[in-house]
Amino acid sequence: MNKHAYMIMAHHRPDLLQLLINSLDDERNDIIVHIDKKSNMKPEQFETQYAKIFFINQMSVNWAGYTQIQCEYELMKHAAAIGHHAYYHFLTGANYPLWNQNYIYDFFEKNKGYEFIGFDNVIDYSIRVKYYIPFSEHGKLRGVSGHLIEGVREFAKLVQKVLHVNRIKNQNLIIKKGCAYFSITEGMLLEILKQEKKVKDMYMHTICCDEVFVQTIAYNSEFRNKIYNFENEYDGFLREVAWPSNVSGIHPGWNFSQKDLEYLLNSKRLFAMKFEASDSIDVIQAIKQKRNIQ
Repeated sequence: MNKHAYMIMAHHRPDLLQLLINSLDDERNDIIVHIDKKSNMKPEQFETQYAKIFFINQMSVNWAGYTQIQCEYELMKHAAAIGHHAYYHFLTGANYPLWNQNYIYDFFEKNKGYEFIGFDNVIDYSIRVKYYIPFSEHGKLRGVSGHLIEGVREFAKLVQKVLHVNRIKNQNLIIKKGCAYFSITEGMLLEILKQEKKVKDMYMHTICCDEVFVQTIAYNSEFRNKIYNFENEYDGFLREVAWPSNVSGIHPGWNFSQKDLEYLLNSKRLFAMKFEASDSIDVIQAIKQKRNIQ
């Protein structure tokens, strides 16, 4: 049961996805990949030498919609069906590890039993779950149609507020939020799978609740006591994220670039996201060489 499972959700940039797969290509790993149905990428483009790689049935995933949660469930179910794993890691195709597999395995062996989930404890995020949101699968809102849809959503929320609609009023839950990616034990994964129907009922027709459902399940269960770091979101889920608050300067598209290389090499976190800037490949190659990553 010492194997790890890496669950990857990808939609473009086959060059980045192959670099990520290469970095995880270790006989101790199983790699499970979902390629968005809207993508031009094909499973046969990608290969491994040592790790077993699996491609699940493609579906169309929309930013911020319930389809993101649905896709995560399909990845988790496939990973669980393959066999037992010590840890299950959820990544995107634009992620990259900051350390090699020996270091990563050693870290999780030393910290086994902990759940690596990030929590943003700044504000109350129950607003994301209270109301039914129309056009929740519309994706990112742009242009005139985006403004119209946003107006419809706000009007719908106002009407529901007047009518005292609250989808979670009978749920004895504290709603929590954090970054959507994680590294969790098999026990935590099975708890999430057990709650699939409840999750669908709670989060269908919501926005950005892929950042809510795992945190809420973990916080309202026995696994709350196994959270690795509840106070610092990024230490909690072991990822560097290119938000301006984390790294100096503005990062177009929230991507790491050459100017962040020293920062990333000094990080004790295990993964980083995203690497889609014009010089991000150079950053990945430098990390790969420095950390002796495949």
